[in-house]
Amino acid sequence: MSLDEKSLKYDYETLINLKVSISCCVIGLLQVLVGLFMLICAFVFLGGFCENLECDGFTSGIGFFVGFPILVPGILGLVVVGTRHMGALYAYMLTNVLVFIFSVVHTILTNRDMTDFWDGLKDLYDADKCRIVSSRRCVCEGSSVSYPYKCDMIKIGHDNNWIVFGLSIAAIALCVCGVATSLIGRALKSIKKNSSQRY
Repeated sequence: MSLDEKSLKYDYETLINLKVSISCCVIGLLQVLVGLFMLICAFVFLGGFCENLECDGFTSGIGFFVGFPILVPGILGLVVVGTRHMGALYAYMLTNVLVFIFSVVHTILTNRDMTDFWDGLKDLYDADKCRIVSSRRCVCEGSSVSYPYKCDMIKIGHDNNWIVFGLSIAAIALCVCGVATSLIGRALKSIKKNSSQRY
């Protein structure tokens, strides 16, 4: 067997299953979509509810913690289908594990913001207990804090937080699917390698 033939055989043996690579690509595209929607919501929070990059009452940077990181496995999913190489699959799996951890923490923070801040503020707004004290500043009864937005923005912030919470859960689900798909691809590769060594 010539050197070129050995090289081609090695390259073929490092390729992953086509269906697995397509699955990684589909999951990756969904991750990119989730990331983009998450970043839009994050910029809504930053631009509408924060002052000098400081957000009173809820976690600063919410949305960005997952919006940017989830783009990495999303793009790697496209690399996997383009190369079908095991190295790309391992990188895809590793980044999915890391983003899964970020997403779990992000979901907990988003849920805490909902229960500790947005739900109570929305209840006060619905009961007409919030008023504008100056241009674009809102204060609600029982709070000495004036928020850097008009009172009718409270409902938008509440709904935006729900969207971010849902996207965080979607990110968790997609990362789990990404890791599972990677493990299936690894297992199929091992089975194929073992069967080829018998003959």
